Amino acid sequence: LGGSNCAIELSDGTCFTAPFKPTPLTHAECIERQSELGITDCRDGDDDYWAGAVKACKDMGSSLPSQEQLDQLARDLYPGATISSTLYENSTGGSRDNDLAMEWNFISSPSSTFWLWSSEEYSKDDAYYRNFFSTRTERHDQVRFYSYFQAVCLAE
Repeated sequence: LGGSNCAIELSDGTCFTAPFKPTPLTHAECIERQSELGITDCRDGDDDYWAGAVKACKDMGSSLPSQEQLDQLARDLYPGATISSTLYENSTGGSRDNDLAMEWNFISSPSSTFWLWSSEEYSKDDAYYRNFFSTRTERHDQVRFYSYFQAVCLAE
């Protein structure tokens, strides 16, 4: 990826593409590209949105961000908050900078919530993500068939 794909530049210099809603992979598509995409296990069912996000980034010559890179995004979006890297532990203090979240096209209104997939699998059915509520954020794991999750790819 080139610098022109950097739609979101974090304070540590990490760049992401613009957020997008991934197109899911079917079970057969996941199995077919599993090794190439670096996916450990494919869901038994169709509508694997996490695998679709992995594929979209791979097709751009990139990858989904790590949990640590999503932690940095959270630090930039929640000024003054303490951002936890511990699974299921909410941030403390500070609220989301809604203007910045809208500028980066994650939300369309200050009350919106968004979720971003990370590059890391939890199991064949779940993957890790970070949620971004208006007053808190946390790392979590979730089933891979959720269609409302967004993704960004690394843009280096």
